Amino acid sequence: MHTNSQFSPAETPTTPKRDGVSLRRLIEALPARISAWATARAHRIGAELIWRELSKLSDAELHERGLTRATLARDVCAEAARRKAR
Repeated sequence: MHTNSQFSPAETPTTPKRDGVSLRRLIEALPARISAWATARAHRIGAELIWRELSKLSDAELHERGLTRATLARDVCAEAARRKAR
């Protein structure tokens, strides 16, 4: 049987490393990362739905709510960010 001398025992493919972070630590962090992504995605979808509803309103109706068409997207995103911070 031929042994592969390319790798030293510390560098064998069975001990994967990535910039000093073990694969195990990356896998352990995965649920938290997925949760954070899902939460952020839900906030973006919510903001999009609010924007769609508000964008249907007339300029006068927007003005009654303290909004303008020119800043509607920014205002909706700012509100979504405030809700996320809570």
